[in-house]
Amino acid sequence: MVHLRIVVPEDRCQKVLDLLEAAPSTSNLVFLAGAARQPKGDVVLCDIAREDASVLIEDLKELGVGRDGSIALEQIDSQISDVSYQGTVDGAVLEIMYDWCANGVPDVQLVFH
Repeated sequence: MVHLRIVVPEDRCQKVLDLLEAAPSTSNLVFLAGAARQPKGDVVLCDIAREDASVLIEDLKELGVGRDGSIALEQIDSQISDVSYQGTVDGAVLEIMYDWCANGVPDVQLVFH
């Protein structure tokens, strides 16, 4: 997972929120109206799946966020939240791992493509 801290001019914030809400891997989405002072604007915080980061960052740059605001990224080493993982690839893998830890690894062969 990647944590994003986005400072976005007020006039584009709803587009940024819509973009992030539409991405299935977005979790922990936080909106802080008018919280940023330099550059001035709204602050949006969220976590996204690493595999979606480059696409979402390009979309944010197309909205001018990198030019008129800022985009900060941090790698998340660990996160504990069943709710945050719902709807993500990592979430599906995590659910399987939880099941295996609780019930033992089933006698199956896994094939990855």
